Parts: sequence; C-alpha cells; structure tokens
Amino acid sequence: MDLRKDTKDAFDIVINRIKKILLSGYGLTVATSWGKDSMCLSICAVEAMNQLKAEGFVLKSPVLFLHSNTLVENPSLDDYTYDIGNELRYYAEINDLNLEYHIAEPTITNTFIYKTIGYGKLPIYPGQQRHCSIDLKITPLNNLQKEISKTIGSNAEYVAITGKRYSESKDREQRMRDNNEKPDHICIASDGTRAQHVMADIELDDVYGLLHYQSQKDQIYSSFTKDGTERTLELYRSANDGGCLAAKAESTLKSEPCGARFGCFTCTAAGKEDTSLINMIASDTEKYGYLMEHVRFREFLLAIRFDWSRRDATRGQYNSQTNHLTVSPDYFNYETRRNLLRYLISMDADELERSGGVPRYQHVTERDIVAIDIMWGIQGCSDRGFSALEVWHEVHNLGKRYRVPEIQDYHKEIVPQKKYFDLTDYDLDEVGPTMFTNSVYRSQIEEISNNVGYSEGYTCPITGRKLAGCDFLETSFSLEICNESAINMVEQMTQDPDFIYNRNHFTNDQAVLVPFANGVAKTSKQHFKKFHRMAKMTKLRELISQKNDYPFNLSQFMYGNAKSEYEYNMTSNAKGDAQGQGSFLDTPGFVSREEKFESRLIMKTQDHKRSDTLTNRIKIKKDSNEEATKPPEHMQLNLLI
Repeated sequence: MDLRKDTKDAFDIVINRIKKILLSGYGLTVATSWGKDSMCLSICAVEAMNQLKAEGFVLKSPVLFLHSNTLVENPSLDDYTYDIGNELRYYAEINDLNLEYHIAEPTITNTFIYKTIGYGKLPIYPGQQRHCSIDLKITPLNNLQKEISKTIGSNAEYVAITGKRYSESKDREQRMRDNNEKPDHICIASDGTRAQHVMADIELDDVYGLLHYQSQKDQIYSSFTKDGTERTLELYRSANDGGCLAAKAESTLKSEPCGARFGCFTCTAAGKEDTSLINMIASDTEKYGYLMEHVRFREFLLAIRFDWSRRDATRGQYNSQTNHLTVSPDYFNYETRRNLLRYLISMDADELERSGGVPRYQHVTERDIVAIDIMWGIQGCSDRGFSALEVWHEVHNLGKRYRVPEIQDYHKEIVPQKKYFDLTDYDLDEVGPTMFTNSVYRSQIEEISNNVGYSEGYTCPITGRKLAGCDFLETSFSLEICNESAINMVEQMTQDPDFIYNRNHFTNDQAVLVPFANGVAKTSKQHFKKFHRMAKMTKLRELISQKNDYPFNLSQFMYGNAKSEYEYNMTSNAKGDAQGQGSFLDTPGFVSREEKFESRLIMKTQDHKRSDTLTNRIKIKKDSNEEATKPPEHMQLNLLI
C-alpha cells in the first residue's frame, strides 16, 4: 500500500473540482478557519490556482480567502491564524497569484463583550441552540464578501467552497445528503448564494495524511507557509494531550483520531470543560500557561448559570393593554457584568506586562469600553456614568487586578417562572424624559441622526471644551464605534483631573451622549428610537423604586410582588378588551406620537401546541380617546420594547 500515492490521488480529485469551478467562469471564495479541514482545502485551492496559471488560464476575478475572527478565539489560535494569513498573502504576491485574504469580524453589537457584558444577555449554555455562530461567523463572512464584490466591481458569481465532510459525523452526513450536498455539485441557497463541498467524500485518514506529508521536506504540493503544516499538527497534538493522529503512515494508521475541537474561550455550550484548552496547557505549561485564566473565566460562566442572585428580572416587556411588566431573571445584573469586565481587562493588563507591550491578545478594547458605557448609561446600571471607563482606568492606569474566583457550581434548580408586575398603581405620566428627549441634548442627537455635521464651537457637555466640527454619515449598523476616536477619547478622559478626582458628578446621560457628540459613535435613526425606548424603561424602573422607598434589591422586590401566570391570565380575562393607559414609551420628543412601533402578534392554535410569530405595525393614535384597532380575539398582543 502506497499511502502517499493514496493521499495524493484523493486530493487530486478535490483540486480538479476546484479547477472546474474556476474554468466555468465562477469566482471562488474559500472560507477558512485554518483548522485541519480548511487547511487542506486551502492547500488544494492554492494548488488549483498554480496549475491553472501554468496552463495559461487567467482568472477574471480574485480568489477570496476569508477568515472569521469572533474576537473571543483561543488566544494561541489568534497568533497561528495571523501568521498563516500573512504567509498566504506573501506567497500570492511572490508567485503572482490573483488572490486576496480578508478577515471578517462581527459588528460590535454582536460581540460577546457587548452582548453579555454591555447588554446583559446570557451566554449560550449546554442544551441551548447555538445561534451565536450566525452572529459571530456566518453573517460577518457574508457581509464581507458582499462588500468585497462591490469594491472589486466583478460581475462574476462567486461559489464558496468548504471543507465539510460526510465522515465528520453520522448526523452531518445525513444532513448533507438530505440537502443534496455533493462534492461535485454546486448548491444554490434560497438567497442565491452558491456553495460546493468539494471535500465531502474525503476521509479523516486522508486529511491527516495530507497534513503529515505537507509538513515534510518532500511535500506533495507547493506550500504557502514557511514550515508547511507543522504548526497545524502541533496545535492538534497539544490540544489532544499529545496523542493526536498527526500522520497517515503505517505506524500511525490505526491510532485514534483527534477528538478535541478549537473554539471560543467564552463558549459554555460545549459542556463542563474546554478539552482543547486544558490539554494545551497540560502539554506545555511554559508555552500555554498564560491561558489558565481563560479556563477559569469559562468555568466561572458555567458555575453561575443557576445563581439567580446574579440575574436581573426587571427588564421584561411592557404590555400596554394589560398595563403589566414581565419580570423574569433572563439577564445578568450589573454587578455580575462589571465583574466579568474586570476579569477580562485584568487578563489584558497582565498580557501587556508579560509581553513587554506587544500583546498576543487584548479582549477588551477602547472601542468596547465606549460601547459598554453607552449601554450601561441607557440602562442606568450605576448611579454615575462611565463605569466601564472607571474599570479600565483602575486596571490599566492604577494597577488594580481582579482575578476570576474559583466557585462551586450552583446545582441545577427549577428556573423561576415568568411573572407579571402590575403597574395600575403607577402614574406612567411621571416617567421622566430620557437623554434622548432632554432639550439640552435632543437637538444634537437629531443632528447626528439626520446626517448633519456639528458647527464649529460646539461645547462638550463633560469638559466644557470647544470641539471641532465633525461630519460623518449615518450608519446602517445599530451601533458603530470609530476605533481611533475611541482610543483618543479613553486616553483623554482618563488623564482628565475631573474624571480622576470628581467621578461622582458624571451622569449616565453624559456617558451615552458624549461619544455621539464627539463623533466617536454613530448609529441609525431606527436604533436611536430603540435606545429611547430602552431609556424609558430605565426611567420606569426608577419610578417603581422611588414609589417603594428604594428597595435594596429592585429585582427581588418586583419578582416577589408580581403575579403568577395564572393570576395574570385571570386579571387579563377579567379586563376583557379594555384598553390600558396606552404606551408610556410614546412620549413627545425624539420619538413622535405618530411613529409606528413594531408589535408581535402570537397566533395561538386551538390545541395550544404551536404558535406562529407575526410582525405587525400598530399605529399609536394621537387622541387617547380614540380606540386603537384591536387584534382578533384569538391573538395576544405583546408590545416589543
């Protein structure tokens, strides 16, 4: 048996499939994570380009190699993927290959830092649907490809090739065959995107065989990396306690394949342990010991899953018809989120010191700090503004460190049921204006949303300094932070004596609006309105707290005094079709009374086993005496906030 020949024969077929795509006039996209499968795919794609060039074929459009960085990858992988990407670019340049390498990143509002620490959303825990890959990988890659296609002005239709294989698992094979995903067949999705899984019939032995031979001096194909695939194999060896099937050769053919997989260090969906991360540390403590704090961070997220004292139950939906507020512990509370931020920034500061100023990772950037402070300010998390910036200052400038505690897992408990807080005794007209309706700031916010630059001489509400005019376009993203401007803002504010010595006089309003006023942040008109509604909910919580003599724990107070599902349904049935006070979210100012709010109508079937969510636009009436259009009796209306 000639193992080398068998390996080459298997991948020659893959290379010919790739060549056929290019010869048919399609553009080519190679989505790569630089793992074992996508490394083999990339080797084949580069070899196909080399062969076509030697045959005199000229590509009409560049082959796009796309890599997705979730921003919470295992830090050791960041170094590896960064180096491999740069070596691919250099190889393409010196060999005159029409190839481009790009890195996609999620928008700031889809990052772990913003979603979990800023907004309070829980991570994906074991047993829950892993939709995070859509926000962190798939959507960024799709958006990047669209942007690149516009930039290069190519009319070619692109086909994305993947390293998906039937033999990865029985479930994977069944899904691929059900979807007619064949190695020599281009699949067209409902949105028109094209993909071909050119490695579908490749076995795991073949994958490790190619990686083995490409790591030798006598390689099968030309290598675009300086040491072939040795670093790829080394990562898999270290992640599998040194027992990885690193080569397809007679002596190792019967060995067990690699079991550990690489992923985000914040990922709690995989279960109790991140096997690859732990094995890497065990394999070489001197080289990978710095990752131990990442292991503790993930274990901490898992340990507090059922610790309800770390949750906030006050951020539910407001139903204007029944005048109730949903209360359910579905978010991390502010204290938990601030601690998570402290742990990550401390890890960053340690890495800065350890590396002598050239860190391998920085999980929390100045851009993240600005975004978090905007969200914490809107939610009124603290009694003063710029709390995230304060943590940054404490750690990076004052030298404080916060270590991830080792705590016992909270035993799985019955999840508290959703309850409903009655607002009948509260005059919602007392809910005060937000930073988006306050006359001091409103005109400035409207200028930003209307795509108008500031005039010279605008005074910053924090420092009192005159600012230069800034012109920038409204963005289609929900929130966009300029990285360079964020760095300047964080640096200037943490050196300002007022910020250092007079922290208490900084307000949440300032934390939200100063980034917009200075051109550091921008958003869409629609998202400004969402920010407004979120801020109104914060004002409502403040009103509830005030009317009840400021309870020590508002979340516990509201949950303890809320109605059960049964009591709520009885109350709702008793009210019949009577209207509530109307939406207190509808206030004069930035959001007008005529504005249409999105509502969710949940269709209940007769057997109550299935519900279909519909989106309807409900127009809020100016005249409170004029009855709004009622939904059909078999529908329940819940106003989205």
